[in-house]
Amino acid sequence: MVGAALVPAVGNAYLVDAICSDLNLTTDDFTNVQTLKSLSALVMVFIAGQIPSWLGYRKSVLIVAICFTLGSLAIAAAVNIVVLSIGYALLGAALGSMAVIGVSAINAYVVDKGQRASAFAILGAVGPCVFIIFPLLTGFVVDNGNWRIVPLLWAAIGFALLLCLRLAPALSTADELGRPELATGFLAGIMLALALGALGSINWSDLLSPKMTVQALGAVVAGLVLVIVYRRSTSPGLSLAPVKDKETRLLLVVAALVAITTSFFWITVGFQYVYQLSLTETSRVMVPVNAMAVLGTVVLARYVMRRFSAYVAGLVALGLQGVGLCFLLLVQPDQPVWVVCVLVAVFGLCNSAFTATIASVIMSGATPSGSGSRSAYKSAAGNFGAILGTIFVSTFTFLVIKVDLLLGLTSAGAGEQEAKNITTEIVSAPSSMDQLNVYSTYSSSYPIETLHQESLIAGFRANTAVGLFSAIVSALIIWHLLRRQVKMKALVMADTHGVIAEPEK
Repeated sequence: MVGAALVPAVGNAYLVDAICSDLNLTTDDFTNVQTLKSLSALVMVFIAGQIPSWLGYRKSVLIVAICFTLGSLAIAAAVNIVVLSIGYALLGAALGSMAVIGVSAINAYVVDKGQRASAFAILGAVGPCVFIIFPLLTGFVVDNGNWRIVPLLWAAIGFALLLCLRLAPALSTADELGRPELATGFLAGIMLALALGALGSINWSDLLSPKMTVQALGAVVAGLVLVIVYRRSTSPGLSLAPVKDKETRLLLVVAALVAITTSFFWITVGFQYVYQLSLTETSRVMVPVNAMAVLGTVVLARYVMRRFSAYVAGLVALGLQGVGLCFLLLVQPDQPVWVVCVLVAVFGLCNSAFTATIASVIMSGATPSGSGSRSAYKSAAGNFGAILGTIFVSTFTFLVIKVDLLLGLTSAGAGEQEAKNITTEIVSAPSSMDQLNVYSTYSSSYPIETLHQESLIAGFRANTAVGLFSAIVSALIIWHLLRRQVKMKALVMADTHGVIAEPEK
């Protein structure tokens, strides 16, 4: 189910041009449709954590699979933007629920340490497996057939989920707690969706843009209504237990820090813009990288989770992440593609082991009945971190690229204004092929292609440095939690010995 949620994300990059051409849409139209999909996914985050308490996991998976299938079929049959929007809205609602329900079910029902390590390792391996197969498959279908076949493949996956319903637990571990109301979870999802949408719409040149302002005001209104409904409800469905607990709050910060880095995005950008590879060629180059990622989760992460306690495993995983990021710092613009692939593959191995282990660590403290809430908050924290990564980390990376290119052009003899104009043309080019046209315009005067490649690598290193910083902060948080856990165990042991020794006085 978690793997099915990743498939549409992989395919969308290949569908933009085909859908826009077939339905006479602009790129902005398609972006708005994708925004609707993201908002519907975020709205479902907290509700998805409560649905199993109402219906059990089997019926919850049934509803999610039906939404996934119907949304995919609507996209395949779309004749205008309205039908396309409905399809992506249904698909987004399903995607927002799948990860929460899947992680919640694993955490609630797999309690043995060895089996838990295997379960989270397999969960972590699903993503790389999807990225090995579906980019190549989607690219082949779009290049040689009709784009509508792609969402039909998604629908087939949704139908396969329906056939696998017997594998899902029939009942929820939270059944004995009763059926919580869903209004507070729904309002919390709306508030989260609008707040993150407002953050994602920030335009530094126009901070009070209408789109950002409307979403921010909507988030405030949804938050106020949520407070009113929560206080009036005798048994609110939205659990605040995860955010009231200090340990859980710190783990949610780690979840956000994990999502804030955008290394894989910039790796694909580098292959396309430094080595002039097409999207399909980049997918082929990334196959060994994703294969190493599968190895990292199935072998390395599984061993770490079996061998060490939760927090120690988290520290080991963060150490592996640091090693992988250091390998990325070795990338040079004049290296052959295969050398870069090896360096990135080492990062993929370490990063996948880190991601799978950290997911297990964050969920480790949740009780079976609280797995849904912990999984929902984990997903919300991850989305928040991803938005922050887009706003700040990617902006910082772009700034480094522009400044480095500007300085390079100035050093090569370009005037200040000319250097600014060339930099703007290159950065604003919509594709690597368009950038080649800019290169040819100025190549007789300046080594523009080399300078741009060097600036991209400089930005990539800056992005990697941010990843290292977030890994260090995460390690400090988990180290603090580990020390706190050790102290609490020592106090419990001391109290136990005191009680035993009391009768002897």
